[in-house]
Amino acid sequence: MRFVDPLERIVLTLWVGGMWSVGYLVAPVLFSMLDSKTVAGNIAGRLFSYLGIAGLVCGGFLLVVFIWQHGISAVWSWRAWVLVTMLGVTAAGQFWILPRMDALKRLGGGHIPPAGEIAARFGALHVGSTALFVLNSMLGLLLVATGLGRQG
Repeated sequence: MRFVDPLERIVLTLWVGGMWSVGYLVAPVLFSMLDSKTVAGNIAGRLFSYLGIAGLVCGGFLLVVFIWQHGISAVWSWRAWVLVTMLGVTAAGQFWILPRMDALKRLGGGHIPPAGEIAARFGALHVGSTALFVLNSMLGLLLVATGLGRQG
């Protein structure tokens, strides 16, 4: 067994486990336990931002190692394309969606009003962000279940 194999599994597990923990456990608990949805949203937003940074680092590492291990044949591997997709989704969330959501919060004075154009725009971004998050977490689960080391 190569040294990189266990390290790959650990990095993948940390990334995907972080997604599942924050997205499906921590964020819902925040919204159910805190009286202020604004505070819960701000904490969740910060956690998703940190998770995005971790995802870019972990995913970048995994993709580089995968290409290093498999060479040009990585281009034909569905696992490599899943990693590329996950990195793209993570980057879109980190550099396009989250900054726009933060800008809308600032326009609303630090929170999202219950109705109006700002609320509608924020809601649309939130729906898109949620859909991309679910896609990424499912793709991550697929990689955890099948492993990265095999070619194909």
